Amino acid sequence: PAPASSPLASLRTLLSSHSLSAYIVPTSDPHASEYPPPLYSRRQFLTSFSGSAGTALVTATSARLYTDARYFLQAASELPQEWTLVKSGTPGVAKLEEWLAEALGKGERVGIDPEVWSVSAVRAAAKALKVAGIRLVAVPHNLVDKVWGEKRPGMPRAAVRVHAGKLAGMGVAEKVAAVRGRMAAAGGTGNGGVDWLLVSMLDEVMWMTNLRGADVEFNPVALSYLMVPRSGLGALRLFIDPGKVAGGEVAAHLASEGVEVSPYEGVYGALREAAGRGERVWLDPASASWALLRAATLGEEKEELVEKEGGKVLLSTTPISLMKAKKNPAEMKGLETAHVLDGLALVDFFSWLEDNLTSAGLSEFEVGAQVDRCRAKQPGFIDPSFPTIAGCGPNGAIIHYHAQPTTCGLVTPTAPFLLDSGGQYLAGTTDITRTVHLGDPSPTHIECFTRVLQGNLALERAIFPENTPGHMLDSLARLPLWRVAKDYRHGTGHGVGAALNVHEGPHGISQRQNNTGLEPGMVVSIEPGYYEEGEFGIRIENVVAVEETGTAFGEKKFLRFRNLTMFPYQRKMIDLGLLSDEEVHYVDEYHRKVFETLAPSLNDAQRAWLKTNTAPLRDAC
Repeated sequence: PAPASSPLASLRTLLSSHSLSAYIVPTSDPHASEYPPPLYSRRQFLTSFSGSAGTALVTATSARLYTDARYFLQAASELPQEWTLVKSGTPGVAKLEEWLAEALGKGERVGIDPEVWSVSAVRAAAKALKVAGIRLVAVPHNLVDKVWGEKRPGMPRAAVRVHAGKLAGMGVAEKVAAVRGRMAAAGGTGNGGVDWLLVSMLDEVMWMTNLRGADVEFNPVALSYLMVPRSGLGALRLFIDPGKVAGGEVAAHLASEGVEVSPYEGVYGALREAAGRGERVWLDPASASWALLRAATLGEEKEELVEKEGGKVLLSTTPISLMKAKKNPAEMKGLETAHVLDGLALVDFFSWLEDNLTSAGLSEFEVGAQVDRCRAKQPGFIDPSFPTIAGCGPNGAIIHYHAQPTTCGLVTPTAPFLLDSGGQYLAGTTDITRTVHLGDPSPTHIECFTRVLQGNLALERAIFPENTPGHMLDSLARLPLWRVAKDYRHGTGHGVGAALNVHEGPHGISQRQNNTGLEPGMVVSIEPGYYEEGEFGIRIENVVAVEETGTAFGEKKFLRFRNLTMFPYQRKMIDLGLLSDEEVHYVDEYHRKVFETLAPSLNDAQRAWLKTNTAPLRDAC
């Protein structure tokens, strides 16, 4: 049983007073953010699990944490004993709704906070539970907040800045015009389109307004909503803490672009007013919350989801997601600049690591902090783009490992060291993984590293028709591992933002079906890996841009990837006997480009280090 003073015990008391048989606590915030700001980190507060993906389910007798394979080891080490870890996606493991259907009886109520559940998520959960006669109901005030009480963090107050036009590549008016064109055609021919587009994803709001914030760790965004009116209906409305944009360059920028500023919480009233006037609002069901839908349909008194909304809203994918994903020339140039800066920082770091590592080892936490210090030396560096993963030996096998100062392991010369890190620069966003061995790697380490590298090279060198979905390319990265009955339990690649979120949709590369086709201008990571629990982990990640090859089959153009990442692979970890001549040549050419790009900006010692580490593969290591 849970200790009487624990958050879990307090939450169970509230379940009873609200006539609920269960309560579900997702990771998400009102904006479907991957990394919620502290005041929305409810699932972590409740469970102590700090991973970025997971859902908590609480009943009177059970406390369950559902998460995916990336976090199995981390969750097992962080969860209090009264919690049960449920390994989602594992054969034979029931989904959350399936478990509830078995555990609860007909007519019982499952509560959720409508502000942090997307419309799509509510639809799916309500449908699954309805089969068993179980009701999914909105609870107006988050129950975890009641448990948290006065200790809950407040709203973030970080200042907002203007994202320079030379980096944005498009003005706000130009973006609004493009969106309005899609609004006019939304919903099919002859329906008159929509009156408003409600933008709730923070990176989409920032992209549309050419602003950047610091409310969410690792992501340069500010808590905000945006309502885009059809032409002639009124001003662009930004819902944000007015104090963040008052005075100075930001206020002047918004005024010049015709943006009207309203308090953050005012979005619900604005949606009610639009609904009262009979105006139609476009919401993206995958990201807009159920609370927003309830306001836009004047349905906030309804405890359960109403499937048919009488034409008051259009529930469809936002057009901004795809627009933002296809980088314009200025954004692409900024990303190229950021990756060069990142390469310089990593030369600084890895040369430092080799010079300072002894048989006694170095703290993983301190090594991760050193990466940040090396990046901070580069012009335009702002913050890491996600929590640095610095794991040696068995910790490298924890896919999203996060070293803690008092419990972390040591980076030693006796095991592979995996470093997955990235930076937010004024110019762009980076994400890179390199695995190295700073001693004598075993034949197993070398073979696994080489097969992971082959998967990376196979996908990076692929030629494919335009609009090919990423899931159709995923197996290219896995095939070298599959040949020896090995694999990895995570996706192969995610979209990357332009001075925005390091994880960006709508495209990606994984085994999960995603019908968004790859198009020129998109940027995506390629990061196959291999992990032996309790032993070691290997991952190699580059960020690549999608571009045209200049060839076509009839009207269908063919595309390829161009590597933006500028840092070498460790030569002594590569088994040349496994590589083809073409693969050897490709790596040598990549290393030559890395050296030519970075060397002019390095000092003599760093340049010598890079020259050694980019020498042709068939030269002696």
